[in-house]
Amino acid sequence: MAPSGRLLERLERALLERHGCIAGVEFRTFLGLAGAVAAENCGGRALSSDAAFYDFLLKTVLEKSGGDGLPGARGCVSAVRAAVRDVTDACIDPALVLEHLQGDEFRKRSEAERVTWLLGIQRAYLARLEKTSQLPPYTLFRMAAELAPASQYLRGFDSIIFYGFYDLTGLQYELLRAVVKAGGSRFLYYPLVKHPAYEFARRFYESNIAGLSSETLWLDEDWKDCAVGAALDGLFTPGAAGAHVSGEKLSVATVSGRGDELWFAAKEILRLVEREGYAWSDICVTARTFEPYLSRLRQMFAEQGVPVADRQPLPLLSHPLARTAFAILTARESGFQAKRLREIVSSPYFKRSGEASRWLAVSAGLGAVAGPGNICAALRHAGPDPAEEEQGALSLAAWAEELASRLEALSQAGDWNLLCSQAMEVLERQLDPRAETADEADAWRSFRECVLGLRALADLRPALKGEFLEELAARVEASSLKYGRRAPGGVRVLDAMAARGHSFRAVIALGLNEKLFPRVVREDPILRDEHRRFLRDAGGFWITPKLEGYEEERLLFHMMVSSAEERLVCVCCRSDEEGKAAVPSLYLEELCASCGFLLRDAGRVSSVPRRFADKFSDCDSRLLSAGELSAALSLFGSQAAYKNAALESEFFASCRGKAADLRSARAPGHYDGMAGALRGFWDGMNRRGLSPSALESLLSCPMQFFLHYALGLDSGGSALDPGGLASDIKGRLYHEALRGLYGHMAGKPCSPGEAARFLGRYFNSALSGSYGLYPLVWKSLSEDMTRRLLRLFEADCAIGGGFSPGEFEREGFAQSRCGFNVHGRMDRLDINEQEKAVRVVDYKTSIKNRPSKTEKLLSSGKIFQPFIYLELAGALFESKGFRAREAVFLGIEDDFGADGQPASQSFTRADYEVSAPLVEKLSAVLAELARGGEFFIRPALGERERCSWCAYDGICRNHHAASAARADESAPARRLESALDGGGNEAD
Repeated sequence: MAPSGRLLERLERALLERHGCIAGVEFRTFLGLAGAVAAENCGGRALSSDAAFYDFLLKTVLEKSGGDGLPGARGCVSAVRAAVRDVTDACIDPALVLEHLQGDEFRKRSEAERVTWLLGIQRAYLARLEKTSQLPPYTLFRMAAELAPASQYLRGFDSIIFYGFYDLTGLQYELLRAVVKAGGSRFLYYPLVKHPAYEFARRFYESNIAGLSSETLWLDEDWKDCAVGAALDGLFTPGAAGAHVSGEKLSVATVSGRGDELWFAAKEILRLVEREGYAWSDICVTARTFEPYLSRLRQMFAEQGVPVADRQPLPLLSHPLARTAFAILTARESGFQAKRLREIVSSPYFKRSGEASRWLAVSAGLGAVAGPGNICAALRHAGPDPAEEEQGALSLAAWAEELASRLEALSQAGDWNLLCSQAMEVLERQLDPRAETADEADAWRSFRECVLGLRALADLRPALKGEFLEELAARVEASSLKYGRRAPGGVRVLDAMAARGHSFRAVIALGLNEKLFPRVVREDPILRDEHRRFLRDAGGFWITPKLEGYEEERLLFHMMVSSAEERLVCVCCRSDEEGKAAVPSLYLEELCASCGFLLRDAGRVSSVPRRFADKFSDCDSRLLSAGELSAALSLFGSQAAYKNAALESEFFASCRGKAADLRSARAPGHYDGMAGALRGFWDGMNRRGLSPSALESLLSCPMQFFLHYALGLDSGGSALDPGGLASDIKGRLYHEALRGLYGHMAGKPCSPGEAARFLGRYFNSALSGSYGLYPLVWKSLSEDMTRRLLRLFEADCAIGGGFSPGEFEREGFAQSRCGFNVHGRMDRLDINEQEKAVRVVDYKTSIKNRPSKTEKLLSSGKIFQPFIYLELAGALFESKGFRAREAVFLGIEDDFGADGQPASQSFTRADYEVSAPLVEKLSAVLAELARGGEFFIRPALGERERCSWCAYDGICRNHHAASAARADESAPARRLESALDGGGNEAD
């Protein structure tokens, strides 16, 4: 008998190694023993350790009791059940205690009332539990304790050995007593040492174990088998003299963050194995809990080539198959969010994989939230091929509507069995689990168990509205799964509880910081320590006050330290990943003191550098991974280091030469965008005509121009705004609404009422609820957009000036006086027939950040749009004898001025003539850059500067100082700056 399966495995292995045979030996945990003893008397009830089931049962009990003022949150129910479990495990009979409870046992009457209430809840809970088909551990242990004295199963053993227990619940203790009283040879190997760390075990021994035994034999204590030896005598002993322990036996390291802890542990493992001859299985990595490390532990050790013998639990939802299944079942509850929708469709487990790519393409324009009825309207305006896009949107909408109708049933009240069947039917229609790996099979099995496990709730009551998915979410989120393959003979990774009773040649202890080891122990908010001490000391029940958990923490730390036979490595964080200071564990401080040094002693405690480059330089190059070695060599590699790393080939020598070029301060070359003349590129652009946006891009950053126009790299769309529309989508809506409005009002009197009716129909019909916004959000947004457009329309009508809208979204092409052809699309062309004049109107969401002075327009490149628009308009109407008079920019969302007029900027024919020489000079330089293939970078790295929103920031060396310096000092850059200075750019 042992407290855990891992400890049983160790005992089994030890017996095999020493005796070569374990025939006739049976290995059991306490739960396994109880099940074996009571096997013939369970009445067909299956043992259930389903915590969610017992939480729900208690929830029904609290509902019947009126809740007694407790909130109905799941966390509160779990807290009450934890207290009920403690009093139940302590074998407390609620009826007996309630009969003798006088009310004056506590300082306050309210405390007695709380205990009375909790015991009443326990009584109702146990009564309700007995009526279910589930067999809880509580009932199993009570049954086994009653059957043990006459058990034929127990009589079949010559002896029963209890090993490794230092604490038991009341239920486990009653079974132990029953087994001992049943007669026969009984032995208990109890971990108790005459040391302050064992105070927790000593109290239990004296209260419960000593009286059971007819003889007690104290074994000799020999600390020589422990890495720190006799120094452990001084641990947790105030005033004790420290014993010297060498650095070969005990080493301490401080790091920055949990990731560095794992990195250091991996390097220490590799050093022990490759340089000191340790076997992987000789080493154990331990911590009080691995919860802070689980997300990175497996990946880190795999990258470093460290095999791990133990599979570590991760949340079930960290597996993509379980996450997809959960996303499907909760899609309706989340309002069919666009993110959730794409997660489902893009999953490799999605059953309709043939349509997935098309659906992903058409769903790219969805906003933050989408409903099944909104998808078609949201996507109608997306994509270059409306017919194909609409077909994809319709099929996607049909799928979403069918899924929504099936999920609707899951949110209704009803029978748990029926709801479970419906949920599984939905998953089978939508998912193709294809469990090709063990992880996939385990994930699918675990998720099915979460769903089908809800059938047990049918014993309690029907599901309320919305309760099925709520209970399913609680089960799934609380479930874990052990991922990855076990590597037999690999490094053991055990938390402090699992490592009890084990010993290893080397132990690496992580997380030796306050609040981790020791863990934070808090009083139970429901059953306080005062109540627990009364029940234990006055009532004789074995229930431990929570704050005595710190004594168990000291015991676990002592066991962890003493489990290292030859070498103990202790690691703590001096700061977290963000640089915030972390406090070392007081236990580590005491261990260092007992070993003859202080934690702040730089001669004994190593400090792992925070910067990767420093870590690599301090680490033996033979222990670095391939990626780390590559980085280390590029940073400070020598010829000898390259040779040792077998990187002396011609290819790697060439790579190193190119890296040297990137670091050099000489003239820019091919890697700096100096590509040279690109065959046919400039001629092709000139033939099609350069747009204002292309010229603006070339001026602001030639490299950006090269990536977009020469290489054709997609710049992507605007990021989605969870609270509204993406900026490009909103701009398109404004343009379409204004084009439709002016088209509708053509030839009619300027009636604000009619304009308002048109805009209302526009936003409330074809576009109603589109772009995946919540209805209320869309309503608010569309009303705001309508108000702004109507205000702009009224002001536009009032201005008049003899102009009236003539054409919309008109394409133009012209030969510019800049020396090349230009083209562009103008939002609106206003015509003044009487004066033979044309006005170009361009709509902007806002013009607040648009320069107003000509010289500023020139330096920013914004001058090209009005300048070229006047040329395009002039070319279009030249044959009719019309002259382009001005280009006007209107800010739709900007505040109106004091004169009641909309925010606007005007670029007149006079501005055109004044700026023409400067524009021509600047254009000549830009044409020379594009024609000669000189595409250098022009970084603008401020928080709101160009590089912060550039789509190519991830592949640009704008943050590389040497590259930026070469570009800034190059001849092409100086020519461009000279052209800009000639334009009177004071800012530059």
